Amino acid sequence: MTRLLKFRKSTWLEYSQRPFPALVRLFFSRMLQGEGEEDGQGLNIGIAVIFVVLAMPGLLTSLLLLNKYGSLLRFLMGVRPVFDPFLESVPDEYYFIVLSMTVAGSVAVWKWDSIFLSHRDYANLVPLPLSFTQLFLGNLVAIFFLAAAFTIDANAVPLVLFPIAVLASQGTIPMWIVFTAGHALTAVAASTFTFAAVFAMAGFLMAVFPFPLFQRISPYLRFCMGICILSLLATSPKVSTLLSQNAKTSVAQITLLPPVWFIGLCESLWGRGGDPFFGAMARRALLSLLVSLGSAAIAYALCFRRFFVRIPEALPGSRIRRVRPILPDLVFRFLDATVLRTPPEQASFRFTIKTLFRSQIHLQTVLVAVALGLIVSAQFLLSAMNHDVGSALSVNYLAISFALAYCIACGVRFSLEIPNALQANWVFKYWVPPTQDQPRQIARTVILLTTFVPILPLSFALAVSLSNWTTAILHCLMLVLCVFTFTEIMLVRFHKIPFTCTYPPFRSESTLVLLAYFAGFYVFVAYLPQIEFWCIPEPTRFLVIVVPLIAALVGLQLYRNQLLEIDKTLIFEEDYR
Repeated sequence: MTRLLKFRKSTWLEYSQRPFPALVRLFFSRMLQGEGEEDGQGLNIGIAVIFVVLAMPGLLTSLLLLNKYGSLLRFLMGVRPVFDPFLESVPDEYYFIVLSMTVAGSVAVWKWDSIFLSHRDYANLVPLPLSFTQLFLGNLVAIFFLAAAFTIDANAVPLVLFPIAVLASQGTIPMWIVFTAGHALTAVAASTFTFAAVFAMAGFLMAVFPFPLFQRISPYLRFCMGICILSLLATSPKVSTLLSQNAKTSVAQITLLPPVWFIGLCESLWGRGGDPFFGAMARRALLSLLVSLGSAAIAYALCFRRFFVRIPEALPGSRIRRVRPILPDLVFRFLDATVLRTPPEQASFRFTIKTLFRSQIHLQTVLVAVALGLIVSAQFLLSAMNHDVGSALSVNYLAISFALAYCIACGVRFSLEIPNALQANWVFKYWVPPTQDQPRQIARTVILLTTFVPILPLSFALAVSLSNWTTAILHCLMLVLCVFTFTEIMLVRFHKIPFTCTYPPFRSESTLVLLAYFAGFYVFVAYLPQIEFWCIPEPTRFLVIVVPLIAALVGLQLYRNQLLEIDKTLIFEEDYR
């Protein structure tokens, strides 16, 4: 036995050193880590952290379901102890399908640039004794392993715990095997469909549009896809309720949602394909899976032939184009006269605002936050339309502005920590004085500008249409004060030029900071709109919230004044001790 294991190990080591397996490992590693691209940027989050984060939703949901299907809890709730696990687990199965599709789609959108071969791959690999066929198949296999890795990570824990939770109080070993196999095959099929669909769409757009145009519209395409993916996750509770009701008249309204198709596939694998609804959905799921896989293969072949093989025909200077100004010159002049008084502040602000909107990774970070804000705002809008009486201004309408403002401010603040071309930060090292106020002033201006420019006009228009001018003005003033205070809290220890410092290290308090952001979102979206709605009939009540916010600003200023000099000095490298 020992000899057999040694022989297999030596055989595998010998095979792994061959060109094609090594090529697959190279492409797979590049997709996981990212290329970094020419400007030295990239969101270098640890792979282990990513896998842990993606596995957490399935783990927590599976643990919560242990009580839901437990016989003791069902007895205490007055629910019949004997139930049909294949039917009553449909809502939870739908959630796991949506979770699988969300993870697969998010990974495909996130790794959009890394999936396709670039000119760097051409320069490094074509001179080697490798054929184009090997490069084509090697990257294709690596894509398959990438999708499989994230799919297994998101579904590994639910694959074990979910069947145990459902069948722990009743069921047999054959029933457990059927349930587990159906759940696993459905999750894999749903993930594969989503990954292939996003991949195919990116490939076809890349094959149709000129490459410079594709690069310009790529962030916005990702933004739209991200909204669609997050919408599936946001609407999963409502769809799960419709499925649990087992009312075909209600369910017929959601048959266009892909997760519903795969619910039919899961029920068919569980032996319930005789149901007309589930049978039709199963056939639609299989057809869509085959179409997405075929489309992805065709799109990848077209991109490989059009771009990678013809890379030598593209001159290095052909990608250089004149970039239009991000903001009108009048805006820069106004800020120079009112906020940004010194030349270092003016130059740093221009560098920050241009990098934020021209850099792919920074713009994507902000767009992800905007997408989350839009999804949450859509929930409040639907709730207001369904539950609020008449067209008067309500708490749900007020919460829309606060949700969007909070998400945009957090997205911009997070993007400021992502470095961009650190090789060029020596310009700021030798020019910008090592003071605390200038970097914080720049970051504050960027956050407030990117938050208020889109939010304030929409908030004012919404409040005027539902109430009156006075209420609209008070609402905007309340929003400005709350966002300004929140921005000061986020920048309380900020002492770096945006995008010019190394990544902050993961510290023991990082988890607490993340929880604080979630708590802040809850306060910002749940409590502040209610307080404002209470204050609107009697404007003097606004002092209840204005006075604490002003006191918080004064407290933050006093806290900054007592900081040590080392905590106020401009930094370009984070302390990793």
